[in-house]
Amino acid sequence: MQDSCKAQPHPDVVTTRLDNGEMVLLHLGTRQYFSLNQTGSLVWQQLEQQATLASISQTLHDRFDVTPGDALQTVIELMGQLGTHNLVTIEDS
Repeated sequence: MQDSCKAQPHPDVVTTRLDNGEMVLLHLGTRQYFSLNQTGSLVWQQLEQQATLASISQTLHDRFDVTPGDALQTVIELMGQLGTHNLVTIEDS
């Protein structure tokens, strides 16, 4: 997976934002729930805006005390996990 890739929320996923900044995802097809912490929620919000993985990792770098490489690695790992559960679709740009 490259940083120029784009990921989009799967159309069968609905979300609920919690008061503490976390988010709950429900895949309507599989009926499985997933939760995202505040960082994951920020990534999800960027996905909803059709940001590239590079752009998302830049946002993490800007907001948190992480190196650009660590931010990108975090985004790629999360996309892998979300993709495994069919929560996102990933396309090369």
